[in-house]
Amino acid sequence: MIHCVILRDIHTGEATLGRLRFEGDTEDFCFTLEEPWKDNRTYISCIPAGRYRCRRRWSSRFGRELFEVSDVPGRTAILIHAGNTTDDIEGCVLLGESRDVGNRYFGKPAVLESRSAMTRFMERLHGVNAFDLTVEEV
Repeated sequence: MIHCVILRDIHTGEATLGRLRFEGDTEDFCFTLEEPWKDNRTYISCIPAGRYRCRRRWSSRFGRELFEVSDVPGRTAILIHAGNTTDDIEGCVLLGESRDVGNRYFGKPAVLESRSAMTRFMERLHGVNAFDLTVEEV
């Protein structure tokens, strides 16, 4: 079974940033961006730290298969997808090849080269229908 870990290492009033690593790898795979913590409220909060199951599903909004983070208490439709800032998400997780915490590019925390990171992520999980995800605060 594949297992990924998000290590959240930066919290601002605007966003939660982290690093995603596949279990067994010694290097981070990519960076993550989520909403700031707002008591796990739907569409506006990052998810609580914990262990979750991610399942492949079709997203009509994005017109492609993505992974949905399942079993988050009181929440549904939490997708891992491409985007740059919290303007691009409603409680989901964005992936990027790099990150901008200094707000140089968008005027707020961001992940950059997100489509590239998503392509690599989906290629790495080719043929995989589900994986475990642990979210940790560091």
